[in-house]
Amino acid sequence: MDDPTLGPCSADAITRDVGITYNLMDERCNGQWAFAAYKHPTIPNPDSTTLFRWSAGRWNVYSHFPAHMCLQEAIIDGVPEEYATGMFTDCGSRTPRRHPEDDYEPDEVKLGTNGQPWGYVGSSGIPGAVWTQHRGYVSMKHPLCTNQEILIVESVVMNGSDPQVAVAEALDRHPGAEYAYPGSCSSLRKAVDDRPIYPIYYNFGYNTEALCAAKARLGGNGRVLNHNSDFSDPCLK
Repeated sequence: MDDPTLGPCSADAITRDVGITYNLMDERCNGQWAFAAYKHPTIPNPDSTTLFRWSAGRWNVYSHFPAHMCLQEAIIDGVPEEYATGMFTDCGSRTPRRHPEDDYEPDEVKLGTNGQPWGYVGSSGIPGAVWTQHRGYVSMKHPLCTNQEILIVESVVMNGSDPQVAVAEALDRHPGAEYAYPGSCSSLRKAVDDRPIYPIYYNFGYNTEALCAAKARLGGNGRVLNHNSDFSDPCLK
C-alpha cells in the first residue's frame, strides 16, 4: 500500500496539484520534497526550476529559483540538506530566526491571541509571517526583481485591520499563493493613500505561457518583477 504521507514523484502529479504545467521531473524527489521544471519545446527558459513540498495530500510550491531565501531557513523548514545546498544562499550567522527566542519548526511557531505567529510584526507594522488554515506557517517573500513573472490574484490594502489576519485570510482564499513585502520591486505598488499593499500572487518564473494560462483560469493581473516601474500585464501585450 502506498504511503499517504508521501507524494508521487511525477510531473503529471505536480501539474495536477498546482495547476501549472511542469514537464521535466528532477531526480531529486523523496515524496516530501521534489524539484521539477517546465521546458518549452522551442523557447529556452532562463530558469523554471521549482521546489515543491508535499502537504495536506498535495504538492505545493515551496520556492522558485533563483531563491531569495537562506540555506539555513530552508533546512529549518525541512528541506533535505542535500537538496538545499547550492540552491539557497548560505547566510551563515546572519540567518534570521523564526522566533525571537528559538529556531522553531513551522508547526511549532508560537501563536498570539489573534491566532497568528507571535513576534513577527515589527514597529513598521509589516507582518513577516502569518498562519493560514491551509498551509500553516507562511513567511513573507522578497522576490527578486529579475523579470520573473507573477500572477497577482488579490491585493490586500490595509484599512486598520490586523495585517497578519488580513493577509492570512487572503492566502487561504488562494491556496498555494505567496505574499510579498509591499513594493518589493518598483513594478509592484507599495501603497495607496499611505496604506501598504500586500500582493497575493503565484510566481511563474519566466514562463509567460503558463502565467497567461493561469490568468485565464483564475483571473487576476500578470506582472513582470523589475525595477522599471512597469505595471503592464504581459498577458495583454
